[in-house]
Amino acid sequence: MASWLRRWSVADTGFVREMLTGSFATHLAEGAEGILWVATDDGLYRIEDEAPVPFAPGDGLNLTALLVDRNGNLWMATRASGVLRYDGKDLTRFVLQADPGLDGLADNRAYALYEDGMGRVWAGTLSGASVYDGTAWKSYAAAEGLVDKRVTCFAEDQEGRLWIGTQGGASRFDGERFENFTVENGLVSDYVSAISQDNDRRGNARHPGGRELRTGPGKTRQRLPTSRPSIRVPFLVAD
Repeated sequence: MASWLRRWSVADTGFVREMLTGSFATHLAEGAEGILWVATDDGLYRIEDEAPVPFAPGDGLNLTALLVDRNGNLWMATRASGVLRYDGKDLTRFVLQADPGLDGLADNRAYALYEDGMGRVWAGTLSGASVYDGTAWKSYAAAEGLVDKRVTCFAEDQEGRLWIGTQGGASRFDGERFENFTVENGLVSDYVSAISQDNDRRGNARHPGGRELRTGPGKTRQRLPTSRPSIRVPFLVAD
């Protein structure tokens, strides 16, 4: 089954549909010179001349997330094949190592990618959060204090603390210790699918069926319901 990439044309005030061979597009990322990358469950696409073209480094892979880092490297998370980095020439694959003493991911099943303010790349997996400092990977799970090992998303606040969303709550990491948040201390739901901070430094956590607005520690929180669209839209990007 083919899927469609829908592009909103401001000039024409309408949608332009572009067909992909994969059954589902999972993520978008913008690279150098405005290149748009599209992740699907059947590989990677590059938008050229306003048309999607299959791109070899991700061919046939079930991709779940994309990231273009500050150096222009394209990172790809996969559903079962680890994390890949493409520097424009060479492809490097990072995977779980059978020997716990060896450097590698927490799990080959990765669903989130994020670059923090220090330029480190974080990968969210089903067995914890793994961070790459340019040389080696280090992983965090429940044993290190993470609220839940099934990581869904990342965000960094204005104080440089990393927020990690999981299927069992949210964790705030200051580089040394985790502070955890669940329904027991204020979250609407333990399943956190997205985290952001607005210009007023209020935290936003998205859950299935609604969004939570927190105005600060100990302050009022409000659940903002989301309408159910007729078309499922997992992500948006502006070119």
